[in-house]
Amino acid sequence: MFSHNQEIQSRLRQITSRIAQSEEINGWDLVNRISKKRKKLKIRNADGFVSFHDSLELAFLLLSKENTFSQLFWHSYALTYQATNNSFNPNINVNDIKNIIYSLDEGSKKNKSLKETSKKFEDFIVQNGLLRKFSGNQIEFVPTILEWNSFGALGLMPIEHESIVSLIDHGKTLLTKIVFSIYGLKVTSGMGVEEYTKSMASNSDIEFLIKKGFIVAAPNNIKKKYKDVISKDWNSSRREYVNVYLKSEELIYKINFLGEIENDFEAIIGFYGILNSLMNLPNYENIKNKLPKECDSITWGNLVADTTSYSLEILRDLVHSRDTLFYEGPDINEQSLALIAGLSNPSTIKNIINSGEIDKINDSWWGGIQCNSAKKWALNIKRKYKVYEPIDDIKPEKNIDYNYLLKEIDKAKEKIEKSKKDKVIFNDNDIFVRTDKEIFGRVADHNKNRWEWIGKGKTYKEIDKEDSIYRKNIKRKTYKENKSPITQDILYDLNSGYIKQIK
Repeated sequence: MFSHNQEIQSRLRQITSRIAQSEEINGWDLVNRISKKRKKLKIRNADGFVSFHDSLELAFLLLSKENTFSQLFWHSYALTYQATNNSFNPNINVNDIKNIIYSLDEGSKKNKSLKETSKKFEDFIVQNGLLRKFSGNQIEFVPTILEWNSFGALGLMPIEHESIVSLIDHGKTLLTKIVFSIYGLKVTSGMGVEEYTKSMASNSDIEFLIKKGFIVAAPNNIKKKYKDVISKDWNSSRREYVNVYLKSEELIYKINFLGEIENDFEAIIGFYGILNSLMNLPNYENIKNKLPKECDSITWGNLVADTTSYSLEILRDLVHSRDTLFYEGPDINEQSLALIAGLSNPSTIKNIINSGEIDKINDSWWGGIQCNSAKKWALNIKRKYKVYEPIDDIKPEKNIDYNYLLKEIDKAKEKIEKSKKDKVIFNDNDIFVRTDKEIFGRVADHNKNRWEWIGKGKTYKEIDKEDSIYRKNIKRKTYKENKSPITQDILYDLNSGYIKQIK
């Protein structure tokens, strides 16, 4: 999907490793922790500013395929999508749907292309919850029945259907694009119009629709204009902003959807109610055992909806702020810069301005911070939290989606599993050497020092020796100087490709 640019691959590994490690995280605890922090911040901090770190941790968890909390969340999202995407049509009914499906099935016996069309039409019906709409609530959502037991139905729409998988992938794709943008990676391919051109209407399609009276023929000058438009390169920072920031608002809308009561008979259940109902089904019975005892299931539906939408909005604000810093300019406000920098308090920016590290625009009435000066400060490798500069000159071969990320996550999981299985026991005489791989990008000095010290060869005994140069350049929270084993550090270096074992 991407070229083998070392910096891009490094950032991808960081993303996928964090997601792979999220599989064992208790999502309830994380949501509860974020909620409690938020309440404390409201008390201490009038402007409600909060750093993005917890929000990004939650995003990584939600992008995990195997985490049960993530599965429950996206299942609820997909069913909410079904509940909210009803189309206006006052006349069509269930019998009409049956007739259309029957006609397609019969026609597909002679025309194979109709079989694919039939499958797509069935997916369309399921994904948009149209049976409920067309039946006037005679066919109902299972969550509605479970949450409001006063409702009955002639038929139930199943909570699991193969068609909703694409809804889940769609939601995860929106979140994937946010994460990629935060790491400075492009999500839009080619000229930025792939999604509009990959399934062009054929001449025969157009001619058929004209005959049926759905459309009229477009004049040649309009057709030519369309060809001109579609061949134009739209892939700019603005296109990225649209694909990442503007389109991801859909995520927030679905999660915040509270439900609707159209009249005494019709009701549409909201995201929090759907999540509550799913928690009571056998699919997710094990997840209830992981709930913190201070909340009941009714509270949790609200808490998950509120906390996840709040966290994702922080990440969207981060995307917006990064767009201002790297593209829009010429100035940026203190809160946006603090968010980009990973700070917990925007007041820190005032101190940095006063120290002369970054400059303000003096001739503007609001006194914004100069973006060029702010970029230089934010990208300084000595800062605690790394800010990823956008890699503008390398675009993906196709628009980034969750399926692409999932393949990369699987690779990361394989590496993690391999390191667990191997549980390497190195012998004193094992020899390690520095490879010819170029040290590229912002590599921490202590890592570089280890690799360069190994050089043309060091035995495990030399590396493991008390106060060796290698040990002096290990920086991790769990490391206790000469008392700690160094196996995981050597495995990390081997996986990075900067050293290799030759014996």
